[in-house]
Amino acid sequence: MKDYTVKQIADLLKVSKTTVQKYIKAAAIKYDYVEYNKQFYSYEKAKGIIKGIRENFDFSALDTENQAENSTTKTENQAENSTTKTENLQEKTENSTTKTENSTTEQDPTNRMMDMLQKEIEKKDQEIKDLREKLDKAYDRIADMADKAQYITAADKTALIIDKTQQKEDNSIVNDQDQDQEINKEKKKGFFSRLFGRKKENG
Repeated sequence: MKDYTVKQIADLLKVSKTTVQKYIKAAAIKYDYVEYNKQFYSYEKAKGIIKGIRENFDFSALDTENQAENSTTKTENQAENSTTKTENLQEKTENSTTKTENSTTEQDPTNRMMDMLQKEIEKKDQEIKDLREKLDKAYDRIADMADKAQYITAADKTALIIDKTQQKEDNSIVNDQDQDQEINKEKKKGFFSRLFGRKKENG
């Protein structure tokens, strides 16, 4: 609703400003605000002042004016509120966009770090796989060498047994030969002994 100055109230009543000011002072009515060095009173206070000075004042025209003023003010306020809401919505949208961009910016280093870690893990996995393959080959070579060593050891043992057997056989042959020689000696000895014994008996 419209607010009124002392002059506007005096003009409506067609009285002087002094008359209005005297009534306001006597009724101890306080103004609502001051603008451009003018004291403003709300419509309700202005109606009270007017009734106090002129009780039979016709407010119909004034009410119509204020209703129209009020409707215009409401429309303006609604338009202003709508504009404000639109601006607030745009601001929220911009803030949301900014937050999304900031969030994306904040996530980028994290994503890069995750990618780096993933690549490092894959690299380590490959290194472990290569190492296992090398160990498997080394185990195969060791097992092969162990088999060969066992074969060589077995061959050596067989050769040693054959060697010893051969040695025994050789020793046995030598012993047999020695025994034959001893027997032959004994035979010769006996022959000569008998021969010489006969000669002695004849002599």
